Amino acid sequence: MCDDLTIRVEAVDVRENKQLWGERYNRKLADLFEVQEEIAREITENLRLKLTGAERKQLAKRPTENLKAFQYYMQGRTFAQRRTREDLLTAVSYCEKAPEEDQNYALAYAGLADAYPNLGLRGCIAPVEGRRKADEAARKALALDENLVEAHAVLGLAYTYFTPSNFSLGDRELRHTIELSLSSAVAHEYLGISLVRQGRLDEGLAEFLKTRELDPLSSTIARNVALPYYLKQDYARALELLRQTKALGPAFSTTWEIGVYVQNRLFNEALTELEKAKRERKSDPILIYDTGMVYAAQGKRAEALQIIKELEEMSGASPSQAHWIAKIYAALNEKEMAFSWLERGLAAGAIAVFYKDEPVWDSLRSDPGFTDLLRRMGVPQ
Repeated sequence: MCDDLTIRVEAVDVRENKQLWGERYNRKLADLFEVQEEIAREITENLRLKLTGAERKQLAKRPTENLKAFQYYMQGRTFAQRRTREDLLTAVSYCEKAPEEDQNYALAYAGLADAYPNLGLRGCIAPVEGRRKADEAARKALALDENLVEAHAVLGLAYTYFTPSNFSLGDRELRHTIELSLSSAVAHEYLGISLVRQGRLDEGLAEFLKTRELDPLSSTIARNVALPYYLKQDYARALELLRQTKALGPAFSTTWEIGVYVQNRLFNEALTELEKAKRERKSDPILIYDTGMVYAAQGKRAEALQIIKELEEMSGASPSQAHWIAKIYAALNEKEMAFSWLERGLAAGAIAVFYKDEPVWDSLRSDPGFTDLLRRMGVPQ
């Protein structure tokens, strides 16, 4: 096995398409941790980065001395970014192996915590279980490293991502995360999601713009910039922003994107894009739900009900797809069924990332039951 290691690092201003700094490192694999520290130090010095005290301490720390544990963690993070059911489960598997090699590897527990909310969102596990496991793994990480930014960010997300939500605790945790690391893109992203869910759309947009500035190549982050515009009913602007992200990563990786296409009445384009996405992400339940939303908007009731049946079968005994089933019923203007599934989802802790301002809920909005439902979800009126 070759143990030579070549790392090429470039810092690029993406707006100006200009290299700010670059270096090539030739080392042995056994020296990986030393070269990581060297790279971090040189980037900080050459780019004159302003770091908080906590960030300087984290840079000086070596998360693990165990190369195998580090490799497992990195493999886990790679799979977690793909966000399909199989990839997320693989990410969990790798992140669970890392602490077996080094039980004090806090970052591995944080990586594990980060995978669970997406598994819960997709109904791959019960959302309430995703919340519990994310919280548990994040706290394990913080017991080992109280200033670990990644763990604080996931802990804040766990409070706000699922219902019933605790936005007060979640936002406090996320703002504390940003205090620890001003450059934490994920903390700004999660805070943006929380603010948007509370109806604070302009504040959420500001966080998403800051996130995009910190991580301009992330597909998910770039897409999030369109979300507040969609919820403000500026559907043309939301569509324009989504189309700008096509080169960065897969479309329809979130539960709200399909609404932008539906509100712009681009049904055929949406179905064509969904078919392309299904070839790459065959088992992603978001794509099945998206298809149901298009059918409902087209007035294809039988086809939409068939999608609901598929989602019910995927859920099994647990109503893990309750949120999405409720949305399709709402799009079909079947209010009683929409309320019924929302109630089932809330009772089972199976509702994640509920955006109260989505236009699909307009048919329910005037009903006092919807106001009461939001209250019990912990969502501000």
